[in-house]
Amino acid sequence: NPLIIKEAFKKVVHAEYADLIAKIEKQQEEKNVE
Repeated sequence: NPLIIKEAFKKVVHAEYADLIAKIEKQQEEKNVE
């Protein structure tokens, strides 16, 4: 079922995106500390 694959793909992309945002926010915090 292509729909299931599409939904699973969306979940993976969302997880990767959330991880990327978390990294960026962490870098921003470190810059603010300096």
